[in-house]
Amino acid sequence: MKEHERKQYLDLLRKYDDYNCFEFPKDFDRYDRSQLEDRKSFTLAFEKLTNLSFKFTPVQDASHYGSLVNKDANHSFFISLRFSSFGRLVALTTRYSSEDRRFFADFQRLPFTENEIANLLGQHNFRYVPLDVLYLPYDGVNTNLKNLYDYYWWNRYFDYI
Repeated sequence: MKEHERKQYLDLLRKYDDYNCFEFPKDFDRYDRSQLEDRKSFTLAFEKLTNLSFKFTPVQDASHYGSLVNKDANHSFFISLRFSSFGRLVALTTRYSSEDRRFFADFQRLPFTENEIANLLGQHNFRYVPLDVLYLPYDGVNTNLKNLYDYYWWNRYFDYI
């Protein structure tokens, strides 16, 4: 990723950061009809692109409101898209490393490119954020979060609180 692209993503992350809110911004509504319809239409398009079935699982006590996960038993890879409670941001992961204590996205194994998923999400009013940006140290406005050990933008928008 080029430096100007990284800066654009960081600007986007900082735009939705909030000094007081941890799990979700004040105006967030997990049942917002527009967001639900956009996520459903994205899911259908994503299933068509990947030829896989996905299921959305809502969560609580997190800075994301749910994950869209492939549910096919005979797949050779795992795909999870986390939907942030902030700014319609979305992150894609394919595996977790307990050794590294982080998620990864192995695009070389997937039936689509990173640009394809970014474009498809954009067509449905969501913003894709790459993991290499999300694992940069958090330097946002929430001073309580800044004081946490090893806190990243991933934790700010896509992790459990």
